[in-house]
Amino acid sequence: GSEMCIRDSRMLTPVRHREPERIIRLIPFLCRLELCALPRPLEHENLGFFSRRTLEELPWAPADRLVLKEWLEEHR
Repeated sequence: GSEMCIRDSRMLTPVRHREPERIIRLIPFLCRLELCALPRPLEHENLGFFSRRTLEELPWAPADRLVLKEWLEEHR
């Protein structure tokens, strides 16, 4: 079957976020996708593609907001 092909991958700044019951460590990557097949979520309920201007309106988890902030600063 067809697969999603990842191109031009690079790591963003790792994030360590402390919550009362756990510590979350994110190692984010920025990549370009070549559509060989439609992607499907593996760890989340939904998957979507959004414009830069609507990203901040989405319900991000606190740890994910730090990754979003870095990406938005790079793409002003």
